[in-house]
Amino acid sequence: MKIAESWGLFALSAAVGACSGGDGRPPPAEPTDSGPIRGSGDAGSQEGGLRDGAPPPPTCFPPSPPFGADPDFDVALPDLEVTRCDGSRTNLGEFRCQADATLFSIGAGWCAPCITETSTLQEVFDETRGERIAVVQILFDGADQSGAAASTATTLFCQNWVADVADNWPTIDTLSLPVVIEPLKKSLDFFESAVAPLNVIVDRNGKVRWARSAAIPDKSILLQELRDVASGGP
Repeated sequence: MKIAESWGLFALSAAVGACSGGDGRPPPAEPTDSGPIRGSGDAGSQEGGLRDGAPPPPTCFPPSPPFGADPDFDVALPDLEVTRCDGSRTNLGEFRCQADATLFSIGAGWCAPCITETSTLQEVFDETRGERIAVVQILFDGADQSGAAASTATTLFCQNWVADVADNWPTIDTLSLPVVIEPLKKSLDFFESAVAPLNVIVDRNGKVRWARSAAIPDKSILLQELRDVASGGP
């Protein structure tokens, strides 16, 4: 299956307008359960586990409000509920709690830049093996054969997205970074422009330390920002 390469800007704009606050900022959100989160530690790369002998994570806690995606406003990204390609459910804390810096790339199957940047995400994932860094791709919409700008993200779509490497990303051999779907589309609350993808780097506490939307960041920039956050830098 060749993933349709259409921008779908109008559909995303409408979705963002419906989910965002009137001033373009994310609406207020209630804090999640304040209990500790423990990462599995023994899951494979597609399930968000540790890689290549990285030390097991200590207990971590859900991020605290206010929530958002703008690093200039001292906000955190909430632990949104997501579904893996195998149908099992989890939340973003499962990935965040495995690392000191996590890149969440939020996009859709019909979004051409989201398709294009996937190979870069995989390269960043590969180059940070053994570091306390996580890279996760989140898809809030799928794609259909006609290239429609909105279709439900299903586990079958997720499985095809991962499997169709030869059609979509000929520069990489396999897509082993964690890919999850977010069919509830709560992630749309955090878009401040009407163009995907939205790339967000959070620290271990879920604080947003870096974010870019409507652009495909260079691999060197992503690596530098992730390593800066993982090392406790500003």
